[in-house]
Amino acid sequence: MGRIIQYGMVLVVSLAILGCNKNLQPGDLPASVKIHKIYISQVALHYEKRRHRTTNYSVGILLPLNTEVELLEMTRKGFKVKVLDTGEEIGFVNHTKHTHDTVGQAFEKLFGGQQVGLFKFNRNERNNIESGTVAKGMSKAAVIIARGYPPAIATPSLKRDQWKYWKNRWDTILVTFKNDRVSEIKD
Repeated sequence: MGRIIQYGMVLVVSLAILGCNKNLQPGDLPASVKIHKIYISQVALHYEKRRHRTTNYSVGILLPLNTEVELLEMTRKGFKVKVLDTGEEIGFVNHTKHTHDTVGQAFEKLFGGQQVGLFKFNRNERNNIESGTVAKGMSKAAVIIARGYPPAIATPSLKRDQWKYWKNRWDTILVTFKNDRVSEIKD
């Protein structure tokens, strides 16, 4: 009886170890995503202590739009990139319960293969995109590029006229649109 319990425990521990493998296999990655490939940031985003949360806080260091990065790894909970200009490595933690995105979807929202052209935005929008900020008069498209996507838990549809962003874990920003332009920002 003791041997059966011992073998059972070994089996349970072995299965637990196998189940804890967080690394995605090449077939688990989205078709467009390849490890060690160069990508370009599609939005301006902030990171703190070499980490960005897909909840999209606006604290820390700005990683500007159109920054080239190398994808180093992708797990079920996030991914890591290396900024080509600086060599700095940044980990991205995907908070699925807030974003409703898989890690692959989160990656594809933040990084792509082409630079984002700013020609369709006015000077005010371009200035705010470059600084990662939101200001009155910006279009919804400009806000996404300047600030990233608002967490789906508080903004389930980008068609809504109010988007809620988090500054940090405790403070939020409410961006209100009228006729597709920012009309009010409540901090």
